[in-house]
Amino acid sequence: MTEKTLKSSGENNKNIIKRGCLKTIKTVSKNNKKMKAKQVDFISSYLPLARKAGESFRINPVVILAQAVIESGWGQSDLAREHHNFFGITAYGKKNVWWKGEGIELGVHSLRFRVYDTPQDSFMD
Repeated sequence: MTEKTLKSSGENNKNIIKRGCLKTIKTVSKNNKKMKAKQVDFISSYLPLARKAGESFRINPVVILAQAVIESGWGQSDLAREHHNFFGITAYGKKNVWWKGEGIELGVHSLRFRVYDTPQDSFMD
């Protein structure tokens, strides 16, 4: 849809993104009948968080969710499961509203990664 069409139809970006997310998820599910239950659960659980972050930062939530899938291995990485870090963000930089400065090293010579209180904090950071 063009911007002109949007204005004339009265549809806002929020509705378009929501509709686009649902269409994308349904297409993926329909076309990939081998999609595992864990993957479906991941999408169901974290799409709302991706939508909230997408609305806040004007990023397509499907892109946010896809990045979380890549970085966390569908939420199965230790970093995601134990520390709510779905994007592999390192623990450098200033504290902010979503990250309180806590970090974890997963190995002897590992980088230090951010630890979040909730998955939502990870998606918003």
